[in-house]
Amino acid sequence: MRQSHYQWTFSSSIADEQVAVYFDNIDLRRYYGGMSKITVVDSRNTSFLSVQNQRHHPVGFLITNPPLMISFYSSHKSRIGRSVNGILMRYFVFSGSDEGSPCSEKFNLTVTDVESGRINISWTSLTTYPHTNVSGDPTYLVFYNSTAKGVNNFTLITNLTSAVIDYLSFNAWYSIEVVAFFYGSNNIERACPVLVKTADK
Repeated sequence: MRQSHYQWTFSSSIADEQVAVYFDNIDLRRYYGGMSKITVVDSRNTSFLSVQNQRHHPVGFLITNPPLMISFYSSHKSRIGRSVNGILMRYFVFSGSDEGSPCSEKFNLTVTDVESGRINISWTSLTTYPHTNVSGDPTYLVFYNSTAKGVNNFTLITNLTSAVIDYLSFNAWYSIEVVAFFYGSNNIERACPVLVKTADK
């Protein structure tokens, strides 16, 4: 029996630290036995993700209570048993203080359509961070938090200024916010959040 076991721990290193973890790909399907599993928990032992032997759609989480632990385990009996694609993960660490990075009225977020379990949004394009000389194409994180749950999800967008947020609950309120990251800068730009209710079935 062979096995792989990896753990990543994100501990606090800046004031009001928040960790945004995004999985572009989670494919843990097995065709020849064995087990592959990934879990994500924070310091309060809140479980954000647990996937075993299956494929999962891209997903992201905002962790406001570091440290955060990500654990990946995979076992296999032979070389042919390692028939999974595994995971592709990205992470962003930033200060969640509203005083350090208040929302910008010039960085507008607009809801363009609301459907059952889905919300379409768009926002103002940014090419330069307002407080520095850093320029280029930013990476946008679109946060969507159900007011009835304690988990804040997000999706990652590059080279676009619109997004479709799906896999949502029906007839539920969501707080939506867009945060722009410029590589080469520790600062972020926030669009002021909006509150939206999804439609019924």
